[in-house]
Amino acid sequence: MLSMGELPLAICVLLLVSFRLLEWRQLRGNPAALQGWKTDPSAYLVMVPWALTIVGSLVEYVGLHRQPTLVGLVIGTLLGVLGVSVRISGLRSLGRHFVVAVQVPEDHTLVQEGLYRHLRHPLYLGNLLLMFSLGLVLGVTYTWAAVALGVVGVVWRIRIEERLLLEKLPGYAEYRSHTAALIPGLW
Repeated sequence: MLSMGELPLAICVLLLVSFRLLEWRQLRGNPAALQGWKTDPSAYLVMVPWALTIVGSLVEYVGLHRQPTLVGLVIGTLLGVLGVSVRISGLRSLGRHFVVAVQVPEDHTLVQEGLYRHLRHPLYLGNLLLMFSLGLVLGVTYTWAAVALGVVGVVWRIRIEERLLLEKLPGYAEYRSHTAALIPGLW
């Protein structure tokens, strides 16, 4: 049985492992998804803060002996489960159209199924929910700076993607006019 001191770490490991395994399962039939990301500088706007959040949260929790509140633990766990669910649902809707690098392949079509009926970037929302969940579940203080950097990186990358999608993807301007970028009713 886990002690209360081990529970937050176990929840984070479970969330991160399930996130990666489910994402790997979804992407294994799409080798083109990962092509080009190393040469796309905007990919690092999301990846670097994500890595800093994971490592920073774990180091802060273990090294500084952080203890989350019960409310933080519960809300963080729920946000983490929601984040994994949003990310995987978005990947399923995108299917073969998912790519890490900002690009519009020639055979790309506008996806408006699933979460994409309401949101243009549910995968980023899933990432951000997971980042917030780690901070809450582990009760961190300093790592919130990495989470804030992640929000800035996601917003910046969305703007880069949207410029390209408006230019290269037929129907995107009309789609954009009636869907939220990240959070319905806000942006």
